[in-house]
Amino acid sequence: MASSSAARQHVHTIFRQCAVLSEVSDTALDKLAEGARVKTLAKGEAFLHEGVSPDYFGILLSGHVRAVHFGHDGRPVTLLVGWPGDAVGLMAMLACRPVETDVEAAEPTEMAVIARASLEALIAEEPRLSLSLLSDCTRQLFEVMGVVKSLTVDVRTRVAGYILQRIPPDKLRSKDEIKVNLAVTRVELAAQMGTVPETLSRAFAALQEEKVIATRGRTVQVLDVEVLGQIASGDPSSHGN
Repeated sequence: MASSSAARQHVHTIFRQCAVLSEVSDTALDKLAEGARVKTLAKGEAFLHEGVSPDYFGILLSGHVRAVHFGHDGRPVTLLVGWPGDAVGLMAMLACRPVETDVEAAEPTEMAVIARASLEALIAEEPRLSLSLLSDCTRQLFEVMGVVKSLTVDVRTRVAGYILQRIPPDKLRSKDEIKVNLAVTRVELAAQMGTVPETLSRAFAALQEEKVIATRGRTVQVLDVEVLGQIASGDPSSHGN
């Protein structure tokens, strides 16, 4: 970053976008930003290690991270993905429990690291923060449950669900062209879905053959959002099954 002043302003801006801190006053937010330590992670570097109980959590400033679990066959499954503005490691810190998976940078990443003591002091000043913390932890829990549930259905259904989730709600009933940026590589997406890139490619190809989507690089054009929704829900009446 260009200067310490610009760095602090960037941290403050991202903190204000963070759902966990949405109800915090500007004064308290400034204090939290000043006390945060900015950590730079190289691609593949771990922010949190499996089996370790952290006394801190992070808020992503740039890049993205993923929580990866390796199955008995050595295949990686991405349980959670964090993007700028997301709180990382919050549940493990609040529960005083070891992290269940490594959380690693999927690309060069910057993280604002916040100590437990700083968060506890902020909660004492602004008790409303407790509800935001509970809400975010619940959201992350449901995301993990969604990943686990998705592993019980075929990859084509998982792909349809992933694309559908990335469509803004106001676009679902719109007649405008719908384009979705996958945001990650096919290799990383395959890990998120608990499969391998070859199987993932076949699922995308099947959806294209059915005229449900068209792809170009990481961009997906949705041609039939209604059928996409049927496939994502596992509806046996959707064609191509």
